[in-house]
Amino acid sequence: MTSDALYLMPSAGVEPLFANWYLWPHLIPPATAARNITERHLKIMDSYVSAPAVHASAVRNPRMSGGPFIDYDGKRVDEIRALRQQTVERQRDLVELSAAIADLEEMLRTNARGFSLDLLYAQVPGPCVLMGQEILEHAKL
Repeated sequence: MTSDALYLMPSAGVEPLFANWYLWPHLIPPATAARNITERHLKIMDSYVSAPAVHASAVRNPRMSGGPFIDYDGKRVDEIRALRQQTVERQRDLVELSAAIADLEEMLRTNARGFSLDLLYAQVPGPCVLMGQEILEHAKL
């Protein structure tokens, strides 16, 4: 056993993760985290699992730089499939919240006519109501 000390280079950086994705500010609030999981992360993983060669090709194309592609050269389909399943299981509450937000958006698109929303409050999906109550509770602190 050696006792040599190891050090990080001064240029080394640490980046936190959220559900195995780089953390960025839109993954902190529950509503935006929920929508990013379902409308970004799951869709990218689904796309990779269904067409890994397309992702491998797109990553090599400079014109596609920065696009929603997974850079594993098409060779880690089973791992991405497992990550997708893990995400759905571990982030179940956020997946349900995302569906509720989508339902709420559709309800408002269909029923809101520029007047009072009082009559629509009873139709707000449960997860959206719970999220609103939690936000109000934290605001009282």
